[in-house]
Amino acid sequence: MKLKILKALEQGFNVMEKRPVILIPAVIVALLSAYIYYVAEMFVTSFLLVDETFVGFSSLASSIALIFIISELIGIFLSGMIIKIAADSKKRISLGKTVKFVAGKYLRLLVAHIVFGALILIGYIAFIVPGIFLTIKLMFYQYSIIVDNKSVVDSLKKSWNVTKKNWWRVFALMLIISIISAALNQIAYLFSLKIGAVVLFFVTLFVTAWSISSMTMAYMQLAKKK
Repeated sequence: MKLKILKALEQGFNVMEKRPVILIPAVIVALLSAYIYYVAEMFVTSFLLVDETFVGFSSLASSIALIFIISELIGIFLSGMIIKIAADSKKRISLGKTVKFVAGKYLRLLVAHIVFGALILIGYIAFIVPGIFLTIKLMFYQYSIIVDNKSVVDSLKKSWNVTKKNWWRVFALMLIISIISAALNQIAYLFSLKIGAVVLFFVTLFVTAWSISSMTMAYMQLAKKK
């Protein structure tokens, strides 16, 4: 089946409108992003000034790395919640049950995330094109685990299979989302550090909920889910 790109994007908006509860995990993602942005900007400022604040340079760098790792671990869980809420948007949704459901899948999501990252890294090291190709082919692994209860290996196989004859359409969908996201993120840099962090919070809140919802709808199209 051919992926209907505009339909997936529209359905992503509709999910946000009909199920505002989906914004709850997105809020946490947005807070983490805004905080990382704020700390990273402080890091750059300290580096450029090279004054007494430089003493804490290595400490700040370590803090950013730690925050990034923690945010990644939390982000995997929150993304799973958004996928679950979007996939069940036509059903009655319980936030508590969603948390419990994703918690039961978390180890699988984490391992699949690591495997996915390793494969993509190898692809990009080998050459950029294989990296891009693999990213699109395997990117639905999370959705397969949440929606279809697949194992780590089967989730990657499922993603590979549902993108057959739809690679360019999935690529186009991701390109549209990425361009919109990048354009909106640039708004944050038009303001001072603190205001920029606030702007980034709202941008990330919208983009996170909308993009993951849209990708969930795309997956359900490709996997022929109703």
